Amino acid sequence: MERGYLDVILNRIGREKVVLGKFISIFIFSFVIYLSLFVITILSFFIYGNFEEFKTVYRMFLEGFVVTVYLVSLGFFLSLYTKGYFNFAFVFFLEMTSIVMMEIFNILENLEERSNLTLLLISLFSPHLSHISQDIFVFLGLLIFSLILLLLTIHLFKRIEIKRG
Repeated sequence: MERGYLDVILNRIGREKVVLGKFISIFIFSFVIYLSLFVITILSFFIYGNFEEFKTVYRMFLEGFVVTVYLVSLGFFLSLYTKGYFNFAFVFFLEMTSIVMMEIFNILENLEERSNLTLLLISLFSPHLSHISQDIFVFLGLLIFSLILLLLTIHLFKRIEIKRG
């Protein structure tokens, strides 16, 4: 900071690349963890011979990874307005509050019978409930909203930096 190296780095690298670099690093870290868990699970299937559960576990890992990508995108978006770990705490608070509100207003009753669009909208506030849907529509919707949040974060990051000079 004292010698100005950070200024040189930030002026040579575009603001969007800084945000994308942070997102991709967390994305790769999450991917490696999910991949490691998946390999361990596959090895346990070969050792214990429970091959009929493989499809269920495969889908569970895929769904978990989609939810992780969405939560990371939401956390990055909130990081524009909050400091430190508060943005991720806010994401989990949002999720818990939405579950409590759904319980109070009986939204969780017959959730499996609701339309995919309704499940997608509910999953935006509580992405862990997306596993209720057996259709890929909800998970593709979460991925699309993740991309939208990431692009919006990059755009707003540029605008904030332009305002600050």
